[in-house]
Amino acid sequence: MDDERRQVVIAEDALRAGLSLATGIDADESGTDWSASLSLDLPVDRVAERNAYRAQLISLAAAERSLAASEDIIAADVR
Repeated sequence: MDDERRQVVIAEDALRAGLSLATGIDADESGTDWSASLSLDLPVDRVAERNAYRAQLISLAAAERSLAASEDIIAADVR
């Protein structure tokens, strides 16, 4: 069940916005050139990621139900 929980966290993370910073420097005899760029990844069109997240939530719920059923069977057998 821990694997299912980790998969939910991973799928949830894929839905978040991202921000990246890239820098560079180029030095030669004529001088030094610096560059920097920012890239923003907004969660606007994340249908596939949303569907993967929902599938992982369903998988987690199924694993929790399976565990509860196994615990009930063991408890009944012990009685």
